[in-house]
Amino acid sequence: MKYIILGQPRSGKSTLAKLLSNELGIPIICTDMYRRIWGFHEPWKGYSTEISPINQKRFYDRLLELYNDYDDVILEGSAINPNDIDLFPNDGVVLLYRTLSAEEKLRECRKYDTDWTSRRDDKYLLELFVEYNKFSEEWVENNKEISINTNDFFAGIDAAKNKLLNFKRL
Repeated sequence: MKYIILGQPRSGKSTLAKLLSNELGIPIICTDMYRRIWGFHEPWKGYSTEISPINQKRFYDRLLELYNDYDDVILEGSAINPNDIDLFPNDGVVLLYRTLSAEEKLRECRKYDTDWTSRRDDKYLLELFVEYNKFSEEWVENNKEISINTNDFFAGIDAAKNKLLNFKRL
């Protein structure tokens, strides 16, 4: 089985991926990690995936090579635009999103996170969350059929898990 979990940061992608990985015993490919280590990460330039449109195809090609090495895998992250999901054959895809304000996301990340946000100051994160919210709204508007709201975090994660495990191709 191949599952894809998309969404902007702070939407619950990693939480859902880890939950499914533990339950199903299948590995996770984190698109955000590969975006960084392969040198495609270009934050603060207004790209929804933080990858230049000029480099997006090259990134996808490399990611597809890795993805196709697996029969069973979870692909998660914000480095794939949901409009390009047909490039990645899958058995289920969800787009997670939260409609929280940038300020609410900052409060939550300061309360719960020990990851990348802990290395950033509040001003930086607020500006970043404003940008992420804008892209998230655009993605959801164009992909309502796969979108799951995770404002009620654990209920949303559970709904997304059920949608993936019972996915019916449109």
